[in-house]
Amino acid sequence: MRPLIEVFVPGWPRTKGSVEHKGGGRVSDTELSIKWRQMMAYKFRQAYADQPPAEGAIRVELLAMLPVRAWEDLIRRGAQGNGDIDKLLRNVFDALAQDLKKPHLAAAVYLDDAQVIDECTSKRKAPVGASGVHVRAWEVDLPHG
Repeated sequence: MRPLIEVFVPGWPRTKGSVEHKGGGRVSDTELSIKWRQMMAYKFRQAYADQPPAEGAIRVELLAMLPVRAWEDLIRRGAQGNGDIDKLLRNVFDALAQDLKKPHLAAAVYLDDAQVIDECTSKRKAPVGASGVHVRAWEVDLPHG
């Protein structure tokens, strides 16, 4: 495996799939979801240092540290869009990928999230002031044949 990035992005982790209804059946990501993806992409770009996107198979690890209030809401009433583990991961995958239409929201660590063949995702309650995401990604060597 070839390490690509290891980054902590501080803040309130937001899900991909938190949508606002725009009328006429149209929906879009919420402003908070978009801003979180932009912050992650910025930090990932810094860590990746303008290398070309990885073209091979990818492994991603995510540890989402949720703020106390979000964690308590999650445990008491359900995620309500703030803590679905799959949606937290989707926002990370999108921020890591290349997006030629929205480069400010993407780090181009790899070309497309379809390259991800393995992931490990966890979420925990963050100590006060330590919310954010820990992200590690590798390009994986696969056996030929």
